[in-house]
Amino acid sequence: MIGIIVNPYAGNGRTVKKLPFIKKWLDDKKVKYEVAITNSRDEGKKKFLEFLEKFERVIFVGGDGTLNSALQAGIKRKINKVIGMVPLGSGNDFTRGIFEKKLSFEQKLEKAFFGKPKEIDAGVLEAKNKKFIFLNGCGFGIDSQTAKKSEELKIFKGILRYLISLFFVLKKFEPISLKINSHDFKYEGEVTLITFGNGKYVGGGFKLTPLADPSDGKLDVSIIKRLSKFQILQKLPKAIMGTHINDPYCIYGYFGNPVEIKGKGNYIFHLDGEIYEVKENKVFIKIKKKFFKFSI
Repeated sequence: MIGIIVNPYAGNGRTVKKLPFIKKWLDDKKVKYEVAITNSRDEGKKKFLEFLEKFERVIFVGGDGTLNSALQAGIKRKINKVIGMVPLGSGNDFTRGIFEKKLSFEQKLEKAFFGKPKEIDAGVLEAKNKKFIFLNGCGFGIDSQTAKKSEELKIFKGILRYLISLFFVLKKFEPISLKINSHDFKYEGEVTLITFGNGKYVGGGFKLTPLADPSDGKLDVSIIKRLSKFQILQKLPKAIMGTHINDPYCIYGYFGNPVEIKGKGNYIFHLDGEIYEVKENKVFIKIKKKFFKFSI
């Protein structure tokens, strides 16, 4: 038996529209399964914990946020079952980085339901008594503000949604002042954004951490120094392609574990596109090695 968790809101409802096809595909292969359609983050997390007890493989039908929300449960317990993903969200950055090539929908189903398990790391953001998991990327600055704005523009998908949101955000955006410290790195100044990448992509296709490998036990860090609004627009193509890391306005590397970030508090940050707020002046970013097994 396989447990299937469906987010009906991901991809503007594409998940529910595709569900009959997925069921028929599984029925033709004589696969036994149970489907749960969840309506909130909490319901998705609760159902995930239930399915971990019942099944050897749990498949998510949705987007990066669907997977992220459920796997927050892994902070308090070990995830020892194989996790699969049918990517039908607006961005799908996690699976884009894992597979690095276009797949047909049936190939995506094969990967999710019958693929081999691969151990995947996760990032952890800590602030006092709070901990949050991210599988793909964590961002502060203009990318988190853009991600927040994109929640209002769900009629669009992928990188187009991100670009339109960015134009709205640019009107009022100001760089943020941060102190960044680890055992082997220090930086203090204004930044346009800072991204911690377990995977290569964020924002529906921006390659902000192009050298990241979610199984290497490290988080890539991409710091974009203060840029004017014109420069931000000018550099966008490089951020999409991942070539920005070669320019002097970018600091890129692996900066120890953990990395401490100090600011003025009231952070808005995104974890795999999901928006969170922390009213603290200091947070830590860490790596959690071999967090779960993903079906590839």
